[in-house]
Amino acid sequence: MLPQPWLMMSILVLLILFFIIFLFISRKNKRPPDYYALFVIGLSWMAIGLPLENHILFIMGVLFTAIGLINKDRWKKNSITWEKLKKEEKIVKGFLVFGLTVFVVVGLIVFYLAEKGVL
Repeated sequence: MLPQPWLMMSILVLLILFFIIFLFISRKNKRPPDYYALFVIGLSWMAIGLPLENHILFIMGVLFTAIGLINKDRWKKNSITWEKLKKEEKIVKGFLVFGLTVFVVVGLIVFYLAEKGVL
């Protein structure tokens, strides 16, 4: 069953909104990339892309893992812990984690309902 057009458009709008928020936040706080996070994201994407046979996700995971490994010497230097964050950064990260969690849960519910034929 193909996804509904409204579902695809709403996902696209949310991704664009998250990208705009990310741009505003990143302009204020210039920080070097966290290569350890890239490494972990890459491993996760490879682990998800392989069983789903999603070649793009798997290749992106390989690239992120490689970038993280190439810059392994910078893992500790560029790592930012929760205690080092400013108050406003903690609030923004809290909202992002909450929003993304809600987004994933709603997505899982929509997929379940679509599989059952309700949507």
